[in-house]
Amino acid sequence: MDIAKNEKGMKNYPRALRKSQSAEIAENLRSLRLRRGEEESFAVFDMGEESVGGYPVFTVKSYGGNPRLRISYSDRYGTMETIESMRKGDFIRGCCKYLGVELPVMPANPGRFEEYAITRKGVYLFPLIQGQERFVAIEAEGENCEVEIENFYIYNPVPAPERSGSFECSDARLNSLFKACADTLDLATIRAETIGSVGGTALLRGLTQGENGVIRREFCELTDYVYEVRFGISYNPHASSGICLYFRAPDRKNGYVLSVDLDGTVTAYIRKDSVERFLVRRYIHPLTDNVLYDLRVECKGNSFQARLGGEEILSFRDDTFASGSFGFCQMCEKWAFAERVRVWSGESLLLDEDFSDLSGYEMVRTPPFISDGAKRDRLPWSGDIDWAFRSGYYSHGAKTAMPETLELFAKHQTPEGYVFGTFYPEYEDGYRSREYGHYESDMFSAWYIVALGTYYRYTADVALAKKLYPSVRAGLGYFLRSIEADGLFNQRYETSKGLWDHQLGDIGKNSYTNLIIWECFRTGEMLAELLGEREDAALYASTSQRMKEGIFRLLWSDRCGGFIKTLGNEVYCDMANAFAMGKGLVTKDQAEKISKSALGNTKGYGKILSLMIHGLYSYGYDELAFEMLTTPQPFRFDNGEVYAHVSWLDMVDSQDYPHTTMECMHFPPAPSGNNTDWGDLSHPDSGVNDILGGDILGLRPLEAGFKTFAAAPHVYGVTGASGKIETRFGEISLHWELVGGAVKGKVVCPKACTCVVPDGMQLEVEYR
Repeated sequence: MDIAKNEKGMKNYPRALRKSQSAEIAENLRSLRLRRGEEESFAVFDMGEESVGGYPVFTVKSYGGNPRLRISYSDRYGTMETIESMRKGDFIRGCCKYLGVELPVMPANPGRFEEYAITRKGVYLFPLIQGQERFVAIEAEGENCEVEIENFYIYNPVPAPERSGSFECSDARLNSLFKACADTLDLATIRAETIGSVGGTALLRGLTQGENGVIRREFCELTDYVYEVRFGISYNPHASSGICLYFRAPDRKNGYVLSVDLDGTVTAYIRKDSVERFLVRRYIHPLTDNVLYDLRVECKGNSFQARLGGEEILSFRDDTFASGSFGFCQMCEKWAFAERVRVWSGESLLLDEDFSDLSGYEMVRTPPFISDGAKRDRLPWSGDIDWAFRSGYYSHGAKTAMPETLELFAKHQTPEGYVFGTFYPEYEDGYRSREYGHYESDMFSAWYIVALGTYYRYTADVALAKKLYPSVRAGLGYFLRSIEADGLFNQRYETSKGLWDHQLGDIGKNSYTNLIIWECFRTGEMLAELLGEREDAALYASTSQRMKEGIFRLLWSDRCGGFIKTLGNEVYCDMANAFAMGKGLVTKDQAEKISKSALGNTKGYGKILSLMIHGLYSYGYDELAFEMLTTPQPFRFDNGEVYAHVSWLDMVDSQDYPHTTMECMHFPPAPSGNNTDWGDLSHPDSGVNDILGGDILGLRPLEAGFKTFAAAPHVYGVTGASGKIETRFGEISLHWELVGGAVKGKVVCPKACTCVVPDGMQLEVEYR
């Protein structure tokens, strides 16, 4: 196995040794000898603050006895403090079910640990650890055994997206925060696919709701042939593990399947319209994980014979499929890998290759998308991508997976216009009317349109706006049905889950939902005018105005100093007021009222705080904004008790956690219990690079794509900043510093752009 064949990937080696026992470790940390006698033998490594994911790769140099090697992973050091918890990793199966179903960590390893039978020298690889393994424990198991490994690393085969933006200021911790936000976006940008390839080895897995069948498409007319695969099976502690070959497959949904499991179960299935039906089964001797085996299937007429290492293990007859291709049909969690495939037709060798190039295989492979989290969720969430993209734009420019993510949401729209708030991205079938998914939420349906509007304002991507406009029109038509004569959206029960309310029942005329849907119609008006849809633009403009009047007449309270939670419940709503400030929906006088209670009334959630921080900067409350960004902000229960704190800067100082933005940005993250820390420590929606680059550095779009932009630094708390962003029209850079209390510096931008500098700032503008 030659990992160098995947030159675009990244090898992540251990950076520090945190502790060890009965272990000899090379100075460069790349070689390790474990000797298990009366006491445990292990080493715990720190893989670095970025906490990347990927495939464990190591080479066994020598071994004695009958060792098994256990590797376990954690994004926090606390898991590694005892041997018992260390062996399990930080995340146990079944501990995250707040959607009513277990969230899909597949096709990755949901157990956060793995075991390998060491029976040979050479390279070991698989399964995938998705995101966040800052700390890795390697332990030898077995009686009086030893194993020497070398060149251990975590291999990430997906190159990080290009980063075209930068930020640096006088505060070193803010600079580290910019990097952490960018790293988190890279971690959480993923794709779902039924085969991965590392060094010419095919890594096989099933997807939660994807089509299992994988075929070599140019061989669909083959009749009689021999299909040979060299393979290995990885041990799965949670389920049976094996390899599933596909043959005589006219397409991905039809064909024959041969399943060979580690325990020696051999089964043949016939597969019709994606449904497997049992044909025949036999039990042979158990196999050993990570040993390489040769499996051969001969298709001749209606007769099929399978051999393992030359020994016949199964045969059957069936007349259903006379011709078809070959490949794999890996069912969920049957972890296996294949190194070589050969296909014979008579005496002719049709194919003899490894899996360096998978382009000839037809499979489920989603486009890259921005997920809610790298470790746990692995799903796109419409209510998170607006934050994730705004932050990501300042580090990655337009080179994020935002277009593909938005298209996935548009694909998951019902006939009447409702958009799923979250979904399995590999799911390929359409949706029925009144089908709302696992998170039935009009609020999340609305966030899709808001996020598309944000994307267009930053990128001026007219082509994508035009492509997705029909979904916007359908979505706004869906919301129109529930906007009543008073101008307010009345939330019905069927789709009434909210941001934190994971159960149906957040019904009524809620401020937060109404503000989001008002922003949807503002976005719809903008896109309709852009695309020349005049009738739509007029409808959306009138609806937007009617909603605005109703919202401020019925949901604004001078007594509360802002928007109330819902009509009839005159309690200050921290989410609604943060959204209104962050999206610029209030007047200066109203912003003044909100700012007076912002510090005490904005609960400690990273996303909500970041909206308020940007809003405070936008309306001129720089000192308050900087305080909320740089000092721990408490999350309080209704009784005033502090549950946790939001602390971006403490995160970048920690040596016991990854330097990534986290779910709700609670730091330190609250433990969920021993080995049940499903709280994901890599959420790009808690990123704040738009605040660093857009407010502190000061680059903000005034016209789509930065055609016209503001160079308006907010200087409180820092003495200078430099940075750049990539726009549709070219690079914009800005450097400024405080000199005698005055802001002095220089902007360099494309000639196609117009730079607006606030009065009193001495910024030279150079057009190139």
